[in-house]
This record gives sequence, C-alpha cells and structure tokens, in this order.
Amino acid sequence: EEFAYLIGYSYGGGYVEKNKLGYPVSLSLACSNDYPEIKEKLKNICENLFDYKMSVRKGDGNLERLDICSVYLMQFLQENDLLKQKSGEISMPAILWNSPSSVQAAFLSGYFDADGYASGKKKGYVFNSICKSFLKDVQTLLLSNGVVSKIYSEQRVQENWNTIYSLCIVGKSSQESF
Repeated sequence: EEFAYLIGYSYGGGYVEKNKLGYPVSLSLACSNDYPEIKEKLKNICENLFDYKMSVRKGDGNLERLDICSVYLMQFLQENDLLKQKSGEISMPAILWNSPSSVQAAFLSGYFDADGYASGKKKGYVFNSICKSFLKDVQTLLLSNGVVSKIYSEQRVQENWNTIYSLCIVGKSSQESF
C-alpha cells in the first residue's frame, strides 16, 4: 500500500528525468510547502521500502522537489511499467487492476494528494489531469470500489494550454466512502 501511494503520487506530481540515451535517471516529486505531512510521508516510504533517502531541493513557487536519483530504482519502475509517462499519455499501471482494493485506494490517495483537491462546492473531491483516458481509468477504479464520479472538461484555448479534465466524486454516499 505504501508503494502504491508513492507511485500514485508520482503520477500526479512526478517528473521523470532521462539521460541522453533516453533512460530514466531520476524521479522528482513536486510537494507543496502547505502540506509538510505529505512530504514526510513520501520520504518515510522511500526510506522504509528502499533504504533510500530522497534529496530535497527548492522548486518553483511554494513547493519543494523530492528527488529519487537511483538508477536501479528507476530501472525497476520502468521494467515493471510503474514509471510515469508524459502527463498527456499516462495510463493506469496494469498491475493495479488485479490488486486488492486497499492497494488501489492507496494509489488513488497518492494521486489525489498530488493532483486533487477538496472542492468548496458541497465538499466534493476532484481529480485533475490533461489525460482523459487516465481519468476514465480512475473513474473505473473508483466505481469498482463503490464510488460514483463524473468527468468534466475545461477548454483552455486562451492560454494555449491542453484541455484539463476534472473527475468529480458525486453524491453524499460516494463522497463519504471516498
């Protein structure tokens, strides 16, 4: 479950750096300074599971970057199809579909902590992504665990950015389950 949380967080707030040959050499996780408990959780997971201490550096704005610069760990993630792809092309890790609900929930929790928020509207929960197919997979995982959601899109043509998709958990019962 801890590993699933780390992978989920990397899918939302992670960036993979590659060398000149295209091999991954590091994974950088963007962590807001507003949530120090999330930073500590990620550092502890990495230390407990891999006996690896993440390096910390200043990021853009009000955040820090936690870096995993282990070529072996990057290779492991890539070989097991757990390494995040480009944001517009991410897909749910295949191993997650056959994992217990607790592992799926941990992955979604990590992804939510990186790229989600609690909406002020009826205390809803929202996941964001520029990859609609990934959010459809998130929606399927949520539904298989009894949580109903709906996907909305927001065209951001004026900023010349990609369309952003928002998966909103709907209904009081689903929000309580989530």
